[in-house]
This record gives sequence, C-alpha cells and structure tokens, in this order.
Amino acid sequence: RYPFSPFIIRFSTRLIQEQKAAEELCKFVKDNKQIDLELCGFRKSTSECLSNEFALLLFVKTSYSFFALYDENNWPQSLLGLAFSQPYAPSIPPQLSLLVKNVSLTVDFAHFTNEV
Repeated sequence: RYPFSPFIIRFSTRLIQEQKAAEELCKFVKDNKQIDLELCGFRKSTSECLSNEFALLLFVKTSYSFFALYDENNWPQSLLGLAFSQPYAPSIPPQLSLLVKNVSLTVDFAHFTNEV
C-alpha cells in the first residue's frame, strides 16, 4: 500500500514505456524546478480510459514530492514527446490535513488562513 493517492496522467496511445515516462518526469522536475521527486511506484491502468488510451499512475514517497506534483506548474507539457492529460488531482490525504474547530462562519477566510 502506498502512502499517498496516485497522480494519474492519461496518454492517447498505449505505446508508452511507463518506467521511461516516470524517469523523464523526475528528470524534468529536478532540472527545471530543482526538486528531487521521490516516486515509490508506478503502473499502467486502462480503467476509465477509452480504447486507445492508457493511464499512468504515479505514486510518490514523501509529502514534499506530493506537493511538488500537486502544483500543476511543476509538470512538463509532454513526456517522451507525447502530450498527456491529468483528469484530476488526487485528494489531499488526511495526514497532510489540518482540522480547526469552532471557527465562525462569518470569519474572513483569507485573513484566517494568513493568520494560521
């Protein structure tokens, strides 16, 4: 079991080598964003894909890597020379969430988040 939900990227071809795509993503993030991306796994999936598509599920190892990929500005435009799409971002896992009780509904949310 992986510590975080996977990041899903969808390609419009099934002729992708998932290991090379994962390596290229890590290299892009390292070279362009100076972030050491730590993946603990990846795999192909055809669930919820059209007949000519496949999805690559990327599992990150650390919270730092999770938030690096959660920021869509850290992604390349293509991998292995092919465009891809991200159907949605994974939900933020409970271990990275903060629950604050007894906050009034009339509070200014922007001010509140700056104070926290």
